[in-house]
Amino acid sequence: MKCIKTITVFAVLNLIFSTNLLQAQMAFDTLQLQEMEIIFVYENADVTTKTMVFDSLEKRNFSQQNLAELLAANSVVFIKSYGSGGLATASFRGTNASHTQVLWNGFQIASPMLGQVDLSLVPNAFFDRAKLQYGGSSLESVSGALGGSIELENTADTSLPILDVSQMFGSYSTYITTAALNLHSGNFISNTRFDYQSSENDFEYYNNAILPAERMKQENAEIRNIGFTQQFAYLISDAQQISLISWNQWNDRNIPATMTNVLKGGNPSEYQHNFSSRNVLSWNFHKRKTRIEASAAWFHEELLYFLETVEEGITDTLIDSRNTSNVYFGKVKLDREFGEGFLFSAGLDLRHEQVKTSNYIEQKHRNSTGMFVRIEKTFWKRLALDFLLRQELTDGEFLPIMPFFAVNYQLLPNEDLNIRASISRNFHLPSLNDLYWIPGGNEDLKPENAFEIEGGLNYKRRFNSSLNLNADVSLFTSQIKDWIQWKPGNYQYWTPENIAQVHARGIETSLRLLGSIKKVDYQLRANYAYTHTTDESDLAKEKGFSGQQLIYVPVHNANGFAHLVYDGIYLRWSVNYTGERKTTMNSTDTFPDVLPDYWLNDISLGKLWKMKKIGVELKGKANNVFNVSYQAILWRAMPGRNYEISLRFLLN
Repeated sequence: MKCIKTITVFAVLNLIFSTNLLQAQMAFDTLQLQEMEIIFVYENADVTTKTMVFDSLEKRNFSQQNLAELLAANSVVFIKSYGSGGLATASFRGTNASHTQVLWNGFQIASPMLGQVDLSLVPNAFFDRAKLQYGGSSLESVSGALGGSIELENTADTSLPILDVSQMFGSYSTYITTAALNLHSGNFISNTRFDYQSSENDFEYYNNAILPAERMKQENAEIRNIGFTQQFAYLISDAQQISLISWNQWNDRNIPATMTNVLKGGNPSEYQHNFSSRNVLSWNFHKRKTRIEASAAWFHEELLYFLETVEEGITDTLIDSRNTSNVYFGKVKLDREFGEGFLFSAGLDLRHEQVKTSNYIEQKHRNSTGMFVRIEKTFWKRLALDFLLRQELTDGEFLPIMPFFAVNYQLLPNEDLNIRASISRNFHLPSLNDLYWIPGGNEDLKPENAFEIEGGLNYKRRFNSSLNLNADVSLFTSQIKDWIQWKPGNYQYWTPENIAQVHARGIETSLRLLGSIKKVDYQLRANYAYTHTTDESDLAKEKGFSGQQLIYVPVHNANGFAHLVYDGIYLRWSVNYTGERKTTMNSTDTFPDVLPDYWLNDISLGKLWKMKKIGVELKGKANNVFNVSYQAILWRAMPGRNYEISLRFLLN
């Protein structure tokens, strides 16, 4: 009822604003629907660092999916998924999920308790732009991204369709509805977005965790997610804009038993309910060579986790965990250009965390202040230098200064062939659960300390309208000291300690070919990552697993796709490869210590019809075409071949 009442209030408010706008005789901009965007991903948008920006084509292809699915299909970021509708986290370059920072309009959305983000709960329909920052290049925005950061942004774009509605029907009683209403009149803009997802997730799978192995149907895996965003923007003048955006979401998830426990009885009841409200107020000033951004935010989250097992009428296990967090932010940033190719940036950000939970002795708080200065300078139009210093103060204690230095050089004057290198130092604070969880929290934990080096080569060339090429290769190495690990203690519960000394190194490559041959537009893309991550601590050497790959970090990870368009008809074939993953550092354990590698293939076919100001799109998709039986996480069932069909309507 709380959910319905809140949505009703926002719907009425939006209807009032929309009515006023319509009475003002709006002049809507027309969105020209392209059959195919020629450039869909901008690699290395910042010349001194490796970045990736997804554009409208990929956003459109994955508009009804979540952020985890977008990243898994189009980047070398490894997505650790607990199954369809389950938890999904991102890992850059062999680091933990907590070492990946996710920002929405400049602010971290990770839970202060867990320190990580469930990407399956981030609908792609709720943001306009997604950018990946690899390694230390994220220090301007945030500290603690030892692997990298994911930056999501909403824009007050007046070229969007007035109305954009789509409905998807899929296997296992899956239904996804998305809708967007974009209005503007004069200097005022309103963007409203809605997303609803539900699925029974009752797919069949092959359970090889029991003897004899048999085919089973997954139970207790239903999901129901509903949410909306509302953005209001006002152009005060040609140089100033103020914006308010609110993202509200309700998530209900039943959690199925692992494959090893489905026959053990106990009548388990396990589920999770989330509510989150994220709100950002911002002011932007941009005139000539000066840009100032000031913003404030409030993020509220409620989480209920419940588990009960009953044996012969007696409750055997009961967990009723209720958690509430509030995070308050303030941020200001200045960019100033001094002559051609010389940019100075400085910023200050404040953060206050409050957590109330049944798992801590009392309500906990944490205050953080971050400051940075950055200088970027280009020499002779071929050499670019980038220098940044960041300083953080947490609960009255300064972290060591975090420096970042990068260089990019154009090797040939008339060719877009660039070589780059960077070096940085970064610190990641323990989560509040690491510090205060009862039992096991450790208030003596130190921040994790990373030293990172990266180098890369990038080549872009437009040969003609038939062929455009973008190739990139990156090498990286990072030493992370005081890596936090939870380990069994002396009192039959686990506790975190700064015990691991992790060395992560590897290579990332990508190749993109795109163009138009006669009446056929095409895009071909391939990504590959080799990642070797090991624990070199004294404890690892003592236990005999020094030099072994860390658990759930694949050495090999690759993906790619082919996308063809002819007369509004498009065909897409996607391939995703995940290599072997260790599940334990102790090969004598009774369960498998290595999960086998697997290939997944998806095919989609669609058609777009354009009729003056109306667009209609019909798409069908087959996932896991070859019906591969696999596990992304040990003993977590994954669906085989499944299908979906979607219909989209646009009014411009």
